[in-house]
Amino acid sequence: DDPININDPEHPGQTIKSTGRREVAKAMNMVLDQDLASGFELQANPKDVIFVYGFASNPFMEIGSASGNDPAGLKGLAQYLASSTHNGGTNMFGGVERALRFLFYEQPDKTCSLAIIVLTDGDSNEGPAASEFEGIYEGFVNETGLRIPVYAIPFGLNVNVDQLSVFTITGGGPILD
Repeated sequence: DDPININDPEHPGQTIKSTGRREVAKAMNMVLDQDLASGFELQANPKDVIFVYGFASNPFMEIGSASGNDPAGLKGLAQYLASSTHNGGTNMFGGVERALRFLFYEQPDKTCSLAIIVLTDGDSNEGPAASEFEGIYEGFVNETGLRIPVYAIPFGLNVNVDQLSVFTITGGGPILD
């Protein structure tokens, strides 16, 4: 990734020189650091279970997980994410499909509320296209009877909002910015 200047969410009014990897780490930190997350009303609650999947070229890679809203555990997950590697490319819709299937077939607590939050810094350029995702999502709903909302949080300079809007059409989750 070529470095770019972006607004630093932890220091308003300042910019940082960044690559896509650094942006991913900063965005995840904004969600997982409970002090920062409170500014976006995204705080975890004690019953939350958070699974993080990468959707670079391999959307099936679980990067990490945390349970509850323990700030130390969530910050530990954020630090782990900052040190993890990804191999470029963006398979966003394949990653969301994998997350849908994980939540239905592998998530052990069937009594909790389910949601998917997609943090992305660019276009999905691998795997299923945005135009295919509505069919994938409706196939999942027909198969499972479950409509899981998908929320999108775009960041960076290369966001394709048209691709993200498919989540508002299918799962009913808004694009949060």
